Amino acid sequence: MSDESANNEKRILDGEKGQSVFTHPSADPSQIYKRNLENDQLMAKAKGAADERSYVLIVALIAEYRVNQVLRAWLPGYKKLDDNHDFTFSMRTELIRAANLIPSHILRCIDLVRMIRNDFAHNLNIERLEQIEERDKARLKTLYNEIYSSYGQSAQGKTSRQLFDGIAFIAYAIGFYTTNIRMLREVIEAKDFECTLDQLTQQRERIWMEQVLSQTPESVEIQGNIKTEHFGQGVVAITAINPNASPELGTQDTERA
Repeated sequence: MSDESANNEKRILDGEKGQSVFTHPSADPSQIYKRNLENDQLMAKAKGAADERSYVLIVALIAEYRVNQVLRAWLPGYKKLDDNHDFTFSMRTELIRAANLIPSHILRCIDLVRMIRNDFAHNLNIERLEQIEERDKARLKTLYNEIYSSYGQSAQGKTSRQLFDGIAFIAYAIGFYTTNIRMLREVIEAKDFECTLDQLTQQRERIWMEQVLSQTPESVEIQGNIKTEHFGQGVVAITAINPNASPELGTQDTERA
């Protein structure tokens, strides 16, 4: 594979900033060789299928295998779900979608691979991709154009097999995001992670308190040398009027409306 081709493939797997936790695959140098070797072996199995029915079923198996890799990297207790036969391929994909971890177009490709697999699995008369449901042919063309048009490619003039090949590549390339998710787990499980969260919480609490106290109080009470100011969201500031006394701020528990 040329460097130019590799760069194009990487861009194809990228998502839009702000739309998912990760928007491009990260590379772990210690895993690149192993990952690429496994990917080549899986692709060879699919390409070596005896017929298109077998090809589609193998591609779907590869996509599901990759989905499971992502979920195992993300969820420490995933094995219990993985062993549950009622936890379907569709549910696994939806779990990743709900976590918003990776770009949505990759999951849409996986969804379409699963739908087309079902066309073959539920209809013995379908032997070739040109025979799949018309709605799935339309989905192939639409999704292919959405993803590949930026790279000068179009669904026009391509066979259903060629379109499926393009969608299949994106589908099982979800595995390239496994490194991102594994590294995220490492960050979460680090000893100082909870301490960092505590510091962030305290910082936000200080900022929030400053914002509330910068507003005009809702009411003010003065009893002797003590001034009590009531702010929104249950914040109370108690101040000693006597400049020689020690002021006390927020002696009551802070409550949120």
